[in-house]
Amino acid sequence: MHNIKEIIMNAEEIKKYIADNPNDKDVMAILESHADKRVTQALKTYQERTEAEKLKALETQIAQLQTENMQTRFKSILAEKGIPEQFLEYIHGESEDEISQKADRLLETLNGFIQKGIETGINNRLGGKAPIHGAAPASKPLEQMTPAEIYGSLNTLTKK
Repeated sequence: MHNIKEIIMNAEEIKKYIADNPNDKDVMAILESHADKRVTQALKTYQERTEAEKLKALETQIAQLQTENMQTRFKSILAEKGIPEQFLEYIHGESEDEISQKADRLLETLNGFIQKGIETGINNRLGGKAPIHGAAPASKPLEQMTPAEIYGSLNTLTKK
């Protein structure tokens, strides 16, 4: 059995042995096999890294496109409901249904505030008096009225 110190050769000794024995097929086969393994492993590592980087870039791009697509769909939902797209930053959701429901709630809340403001304004202008000729404050719900109808109702209510 060989002593381990006898088996281990340093780089200079290996170079000298190869130079002295250029036709030793066993040594050359071992060196070529080792070199092939190293090159193969290096290529594999490079390909894995390159593929991982490409995959990550594609995933990022897909996520960005999905976000942009959702933003566009959400903006169209708000536009259908007559809500300015600036409100999109206040309405968050994971789906079109969720955004639509939240937009509806926003509209209900805003219409409530508007109605209350109009009623307060009418009461302030009337000074607490009843409308003339017993007219009702509005002939139909405020959200169904045009600006001209609202103005006309205000004029009717405030005539002296």
